[in-house]
Amino acid sequence: MIRDDGTTEDISYRCCINERNINKNLYDVMRDCIDPQIKLFRNNNIMRCEFCSKTEEIHIDHIIMFKDLTNNFLKNKKNIPTDFDDNNYNGSMFRDIDKDFADEWFKYHLENTQLRPLCKSCNLTRTKK
Repeated sequence: MIRDDGTTEDISYRCCINERNINKNLYDVMRDCIDPQIKLFRNNNIMRCEFCSKTEEIHIDHIIMFKDLTNNFLKNKKNIPTDFDDNNYNGSMFRDIDKDFADEWFKYHLENTQLRPLCKSCNLTRTKK
């Protein structure tokens, strides 16, 4: 879309659905990068909510908030990727040239995260501090 003042805005379906906010994209890509760890946890643990013992609609929760893990990882990093490749699921992934960054993040997450199963209700209502 080209406005009368000459500024432009992409209103394509893809950009409207996926905000092109660099931080949002980076965090989304970082979350996708560690997805194998989440799946492994899910497959190797009993899926019962730690708070209420329900077994339906189980989410895998980061005890240390995901945003805190990512912020701690990023605070001393230089050359943080800002461009990403599209994956096949209407999302993004690290580019091949950022493999070292992705590998460092994967290792950092593996060594510093604590995961737990929570039901949807407990996960969505827990304190986010």
